[in-house]
Amino acid sequence: MDVKIEIFVIEKEPIVHEGWKHICDGTTDIAYAGGAESSKEGLDAIRSRPEDYYDVIVMDIALPGDGGLGLLRKIRTIRRNLPLLVVTGRSEEDYGVRVLRGGGSGFIKKSEPVEEMVEAIRKVYSGGKHLSTDLGEALAVDVDVSKEKKPHMRLSGRETQVLQRLASGKTVGEIADDIGVSRKTITTFRSRILKKMHLKNNAELIRYVITHGLLE
Repeated sequence: MDVKIEIFVIEKEPIVHEGWKHICDGTTDIAYAGGAESSKEGLDAIRSRPEDYYDVIVMDIALPGDGGLGLLRKIRTIRRNLPLLVVTGRSEEDYGVRVLRGGGSGFIKKSEPVEEMVEAIRKVYSGGKHLSTDLGEALAVDVDVSKEKKPHMRLSGRETQVLQRLASGKTVGEIADDIGVSRKTITTFRSRILKKMHLKNNAELIRYVITHGLLE
C-alpha cells in the first residue's frame, strides 16, 4: 500500500470537512485522517496521539475557543515540527504575516483552486513553506526583493510553464491538458501572470517572452 499524507482538519463548518474528504478522495497521496470543529477539540486530538500520528494539520483562523492564531501557537509548543497549513477566507493583509510569525508552515485562501490547495499540502509536508500569491508578493515588496527582479522572475515555476505555453500559442484547454489541471486553474494563472508582470493582454505577453528569449 502506498504511503499517504495523513491530514487532520480543524474547521468549524461540517460542510468544509466534507469538502476536504472529497479533495483527498481525488488524490492518490493524501488522506483525511480526522477532524475537529473547535480549537479545544483540535488541540485535545493532537495531544492525545503520538507525535507522528498526523502528517499535516490543515486549519482555519476563525475557530470557536482560542481562535486559530491562539491554537497555532499552542500546537507549535507541543509539536514543534508538525506542518501547519492555514486555509482560510480571511485576508492575507490581516493574518498572513501573523500566521508565519506564530509558527505556521503556510497560508492559502479558500478561494484558491483545489489543485493549489493539494500542492500546498504536499509542499509543507515536504518541509517547505507555502504562501498565497498576494502574501508572497507583499512579503517580497516588504524586503525589497521583487523590485530588483525582472517581471518574469516574480513568477512561480508553474506560472512560468503557463507563460511559455501561452506565448507559444496554445489554448487554455491545451495548456490544462499539458499540465494536468482544470481550465479554470489555467485562467487563474493567466490573470496572475498578467498582474505580476504588469501586462494587459496576450499580445503584450507574447512580445515580452520573445524579447527576453523565454520560449521553451
